[in-house]
Amino acid sequence: MSPLDPALFPLHVICVFVFGSLFGSFFNVVIWRLPRRFSIVLPPSHCPSCGSPIRWYDNIPILSLVALDRRCRHCGLPISLRYAAIELLTALVFVAVFWRFGWTGATPLYLVFASLLIIGSFTDIDHWIIPDSVTFGGLAVALVASLASPWLGPEYLPGNSWPHWGGGWWQGVANAALGAAVGWTVLTLIALLGRLMAGREAMGGGDIVLLAMFGAFLGWQGALAALLIACFLGAFFGGTLHLSAKMRERLRGGPLPPPPENLPEGIDASSPEGFQRAVEHLDLHRKERRLSSHLPFGPYLCAAAMVTLLLWPQVEAMLLFFFGGPWLYR
Repeated sequence: MSPLDPALFPLHVICVFVFGSLFGSFFNVVIWRLPRRFSIVLPPSHCPSCGSPIRWYDNIPILSLVALDRRCRHCGLPISLRYAAIELLTALVFVAVFWRFGWTGATPLYLVFASLLIIGSFTDIDHWIIPDSVTFGGLAVALVASLASPWLGPEYLPGNSWPHWGGGWWQGVANAALGAAVGWTVLTLIALLGRLMAGREAMGGGDIVLLAMFGAFLGWQGALAALLIACFLGAFFGGTLHLSAKMRERLRGGPLPPPPENLPEGIDASSPEGFQRAVEHLDLHRKERRLSSHLPFGPYLCAAAMVTLLLWPQVEAMLLFFFGGPWLYR
């Protein structure tokens, strides 16, 4: 029996789930350290409260948190349930991408895309920033991958995007570049219009590059579709969160002060002791903004991009129904 036999598909899904949960465990490290400008390699994983190293048997995705009753083995302080939630989310997203694209060349590319969406979403939720390594890095990955568009399969969206440039690898490269340009231009114009009308920044630079990245991964139609869906999501969920934040600020007596961004000289965050001193200095545990108290647009964009990627036929039909026009990839 071939390893790719369809009869083994359930086993493949289980393997992808485990694979995704392992990456989700690593994404927890990246999400926590990257915005704080800490190394994602040193020091190794340890308890953020007491600094004790986390042994391999206490670092098994999802299961270890349940076995430890969500508490550190050494200090007994509680561990946030969000770590397991991100591991489970990543595993489910990986399964969804594999289910959508199967054993095609597009699957590894869109697993990278989904990973960037998860990291970008949670860093934006916590800190109101999307790191350049996510946005510009993802944009570079998508443009380089477009060179291999003939081998990515028929599900590679920019490769089938309109207009057609004569077939071959040029078509994927041209459409990925066109998608990035359209995404960048649209949000830049929105940002300029918002600045003229409101007299302040209406769109962050990270969101602009994020939509350009969407265009490189999904084509220009996918980028615009993601923007439209994000606007609907933001209007629906954002209104509720915004009202909740205003009520919390009124009860609290004002918004939380912004945390310091830079470490003083003499603190080396690559060692466990220096890492703890850095955390104490930045004091981000108590002062970082939470989802319930602010409204970043990045997570809505990322969620919309995931919907666009996984449900493009349905999204395409919706766009044709409401807007008509040249949305078709074929």
